[in-house]
Amino acid sequence: MVNNRKAILDKRFLNIAILPLFFFLLQCGQPYYGLPNVRIVTLEISEKIRPFEEVKTQWTANFTIPDPLFKDSDSNLPPFLKPHSLGLIKVAAALYGEEMINAWVRKTCEEESLSYEEAYKKYEDKHHPEDQFRIELRLQSHFSEHSLEPELWTIYLEDDQDVMYEPLAVQKGEISTEEREIYSPYSNLPIEISQIRRTVNLYFPRVTFFGKRLLSKRTKFLRLVFSYQKRPVGEAKWFFDPKRSKK
Repeated sequence: MVNNRKAILDKRFLNIAILPLFFFLLQCGQPYYGLPNVRIVTLEISEKIRPFEEVKTQWTANFTIPDPLFKDSDSNLPPFLKPHSLGLIKVAAALYGEEMINAWVRKTCEEESLSYEEAYKKYEDKHHPEDQFRIELRLQSHFSEHSLEPELWTIYLEDDQDVMYEPLAVQKGEISTEEREIYSPYSNLPIEISQIRRTVNLYFPRVTFFGKRLLSKRTKFLRLVFSYQKRPVGEAKWFFDPKRSKK
């Protein structure tokens, strides 16, 4: 009986020790491109024509960052009724590489009955793709319009050699607000919250001060970082895979 009990305890101990390691290895084995803030893209324009929204989904990284203006005391709701997202800002970052620009131009051709040259000229006049590329940020908050001011953070791009680049320009769009009702898991009563949105365009140089092309066939990845008080609070990452254009 003593030996049997010892064997059972040893087996339980082994399970307790091995299971966490197993789950850790299982998580490590997950493909990194399955994460919402990591995208696998290509700088080549694919021969396969895909809808703009499908291409944009491929080039859009999603993540959340803490709202630096939000404090628990700012809300009149009791803690058990507060939605989890009240103190968070949702960020959808879309990098406009050649595939994205090409898809946007084709969509504009269809919607506005323009030739490819005319639609490209429309994009070129507004965003100057020969000299710079843009990252479109779609920001969403449930707290305050002031929470969507990009000046709250230091936002920069980091290349595969750990060199950081600040935007050449930041273009802020108008703020839109929509009231909607949500339900707390702790109550059947609806809670009215504000859904505040804003689009911000960041423009980065195609060729850096050192003569390096940020978007080239040699680019391995680019990382967009939101930093608050010298501490990174959120990021998006694009890995450039030349094989994707052949699929």
